[in-house]
Amino acid sequence: MISFVRQSSLLKNNFRSISTCNSARKPRDGSFSLEKSSNQLNPYQKWKGNQYFIRSFSSTSSIQSNNDIWKGKLGMEARSPSTSHKSIKLDFAKNQTLRLNYMNPFGGVRIGFILEELDALAGRIAYSHALGNSSIISEVIVRPKNDEPVKKMESPITIVTASCERILLHSNLAIDKSLQMEGNVTWVGTSSMEVCIKVFQFKGEEKVEVMQSFFNMVARDKSNKSSPLPPLLLNNDEERRLFAEGEENSRRRKESSKISLDNVPPNEEERQLIHQLHIQMKKEIQKNGGNLPVQFANMKDSSFESLVLMQPQNRNIHHKIFGGYLMRKAFELAWSSTFVYSGVPPIYIALDETHFLAPIEIGDSVRFSSQISFTSGNNIIVNVVADVISPRYYSKSVEEGIISVVKPTEPFNISKFKKTTNIFRFAFRCPGVDSVRQIMPQSYDETITFVEGRRIFQEIQSLVKT
Repeated sequence: MISFVRQSSLLKNNFRSISTCNSARKPRDGSFSLEKSSNQLNPYQKWKGNQYFIRSFSSTSSIQSNNDIWKGKLGMEARSPSTSHKSIKLDFAKNQTLRLNYMNPFGGVRIGFILEELDALAGRIAYSHALGNSSIISEVIVRPKNDEPVKKMESPITIVTASCERILLHSNLAIDKSLQMEGNVTWVGTSSMEVCIKVFQFKGEEKVEVMQSFFNMVARDKSNKSSPLPPLLLNNDEERRLFAEGEENSRRRKESSKISLDNVPPNEEERQLIHQLHIQMKKEIQKNGGNLPVQFANMKDSSFESLVLMQPQNRNIHHKIFGGYLMRKAFELAWSSTFVYSGVPPIYIALDETHFLAPIEIGDSVRFSSQISFTSGNNIIVNVVADVISPRYYSKSVEEGIISVVKPTEPFNISKFKKTTNIFRFAFRCPGVDSVRQIMPQSYDETITFVEGRRIFQEIQSLVKT
């Protein structure tokens, strides 16, 4: 078992396990050192972690086992789920410093940190299955006892988070009770695998499951082509059940685009709903002297934004931005947007299925844009769109770090320089109130967003009831 220690925002990054997908994190075994290069880092230059920082290790046993992996000695033999089983514990009950760093302003747990930890653990589990349980998941330069550099070991494959299934919270998390996350690979295809992670909270001696998540991880070789993965060796009925569930999830992901509102129009029942909303809005405005009554709110007025520069401290071992960090930043904006909209500190219910569409480079800026998409009673669905807005899209980087900016030939339009990487959809409940303002779409795009939010709400409600 691995125990995490979170001391501060800086130590939070440094203390994340070496065996997660983050390389700029402090390991638990071996020494940690940063040696700054004499070359000055140009902010537009592509970040190369080993050029600016060197990580040193003293564990010779790890060196040998990983050399075996990199030389291909472990092969592609089938591996049981226990090979990739990993767990971490957040000991809130005994560690006051840890507890304070995970506490939100209202005495609850910062769910964004939990989502971040889940993604990090999923990466570690995935690499453990792909490369063997003994693998060190980090880009390293090894120095043995004689302090002579050994050739840097590079992973033969890259594993990225393609998507995560809906992450549903079964019960509220108490900040004074310890959490344990544990998971393993439950399904393997040709070049993709599914990682199941369960979150438990200790209530006395009892360990109660409070959250379950599934991450779809994809393997790529150095030319960015699909890389085969070792098959999964199933030993019992429970492992076979989870494998069948993974097969179903894989099939559903392939079929989901066929019913997406991006590709097909709303169904008949939804079209009737859209018409009723239009009629209702006209009547309410007429009754209120041409203004929208206070119990309603226009969807366009529920939007908020934040622009975040992607720092090297939040990179993964492939020198892209860590996906869990994006999940946390999106959650924090969604939570704050819901708080402002409702006036009540909301309770997290679920994160809907999320796809990671493109990697994000260090030095990029990411615009997180939130919008309330649906309300029902005291329930709120919030969309957060993550768009990369980068000078790389309108500047030309030349070797040696010399920048040649393209001369403008037309009015500046930021939409030409952005690329959507994620769309997060969160579900919240606002305790202590019977209902919040009803969100009202005006344009067709907003109406589609409303219908999509309604679908998510109905699906989550059915899961909560069962």
